[in-house]
Amino acid sequence: MTNTVNLRMLYTAEELVACEDLQRAVWGTDELGVTPVHFFVASAHSGGFVLGAFEGEQMIAFLNGFPSYLPETREGIGLHSDMMGVLPVYRARGLGRRLKWFQRDWCLARDMRWITWTFDPLQAKNARLNLEHLGVIVDEYRINEYGVLGGGLNGDLPTDRLLAYWDLESDRVKTCKAGKKLEPLDFSNIAKVLDNVSGKPTRPNLSLQDPLLRLSIPENLNDLLKHDFDLALAWRLAVRETLNYYLNQGYQIKRFIENSYVIENNNL
Repeated sequence: MTNTVNLRMLYTAEELVACEDLQRAVWGTDELGVTPVHFFVASAHSGGFVLGAFEGEQMIAFLNGFPSYLPETREGIGLHSDMMGVLPVYRARGLGRRLKWFQRDWCLARDMRWITWTFDPLQAKNARLNLEHLGVIVDEYRINEYGVLGGGLNGDLPTDRLLAYWDLESDRVKTCKAGKKLEPLDFSNIAKVLDNVSGKPTRPNLSLQDPLLRLSIPENLNDLLKHDFDLALAWRLAVRETLNYYLNQGYQIKRFIENSYVIENNNL
C-alpha cells in the first residue's frame, strides 16, 4: 500500500483545508477542537512543516510541526512535531513510520538535529512505534497537558502526555532507520513497578532503585474509554504516579516491550 502513496509538502489553503477534515475523521474532534486551516498556512509559510500523504487525489494522512528553540534543555534549533493523523483504514501499514522518516530527512537537510512530540502514555501502539521503531527516548511526563478535551477519543480523561525526544543522529535512531531491531532485553530480571493483573493496575511501587525497571499499561485504552471509563481513569492515575515519580528521579524511558515500558537510570 505504501508504495502507491505519495508524500508531498503542503503550502496552499486549498490543499491544507484537508487537514481539518482529517482531524474530524481521525480523532472525532468537534468544531471547537479542530485546528483551522489558517494555522497550517501560517506554519507552512513561516518555516514550519506540513506534510500530506495522498492515495491518488485523496489525502489520507498528514503530519505537521514547527521550529522549536529550548536552550535550557536542548542544543540548537529543532522541530516540535504537533499532529500526525492517519485515516483508520490506512493504519498498521507502516505509513506513520514513513511520515516520520520523511520528517527526519527534512529536518537534517535544514541542520535541525532533534524533534520532540507528545503522546499518550496509555496508547500502546504509539508507544511501540515511538520507542521500538523510531528510537525516541522519554524523560518528561506532563500532567493534563492539553486540559480535558471531552468528546472524540479522549473523553473526559485528563490528557497526560509523555514528551518524546528524537535525537536524529543517535546510534539507536540510525539502527531503527536501517530497519534493524534494538537489542533484546531479558525481562526475567527486571523488577516491576506497576503491573497489569486481570486488566487492572497494581499499586505503584515507588521504592525500587534498580538500573532497569518496567511498568505495564492497559492493552487497549480506546476500548476502556468506551466501556469502562473508571478503569481507564485508574490506569491514568497509576501510570501518572509511577512514571512521573521515576522520571523525576533521573530515569528515562527507552523501550516498550510486551506492553510494558522499560525505564533506565544509567547513574545507578
